[in-house]
Amino acid sequence: MESTDGRDDLEHHDIERLARAFASLRPIQREILLLSAGDRRSNGEIARRLRIPVRRVERHLARAIERLDRALELSDRR
Repeated sequence: MESTDGRDDLEHHDIERLARAFASLRPIQREILLLSAGDRRSNGEIARRLRIPVRRVERHLARAIERLDRALELSDRR
């Protein structure tokens, strides 16, 4: 069985990987992702706040998620 310290190290490693992946996003992608996931705003609310079309919000959000997935996937391979 793994010790608490081992789990803490693993969690710390995961947090660092996620932070690096998040930092690799374009600023607009980070902002939209934070508004969507962090503030639980709808795509329509984000679009109105940023004064951009809803479709653009959707594209930025999809690309941000894809980029995070790829970055974490590559990190897992190392």
